[in-house]
Amino acid sequence: MKRRNLFEFGDQPWLCGPLRHAYMDVLNLMLRLGGQYRRMHEPLLDWVQRAGGDAVLDLGSGGGGPMDSMLQAAESANLAMPKIVLSDLFPNLAQFAEMRDRYGAASWRTL
Repeated sequence: MKRRNLFEFGDQPWLCGPLRHAYMDVLNLMLRLGGQYRRMHEPLLDWVQRAGGDAVLDLGSGGGGPMDSMLQAAESANLAMPKIVLSDLFPNLAQFAEMRDRYGAASWRTL
């Protein structure tokens, strides 16, 4: 397969402010509707337990949509998730804070 050099619009410095937030909101909505992360909390939790860890660093968290989906599913299943550390080149700190408040201060930190 031939290599393709692609980029994500959300990582471009020229996409800023409300446009970046709108882009991330649409991306998170599409991921939520597609259900790609609906059951990912199970292998993530299994991996963390086998590794003996208590925290996960999520690189490129964006608006936090995938982690939000995983935490919602884990909460519905009454599963305790590890601490999640969100990071992003252009973090949406308001969204991160909203998710921290929704799932508890012990579950969310930002870099």
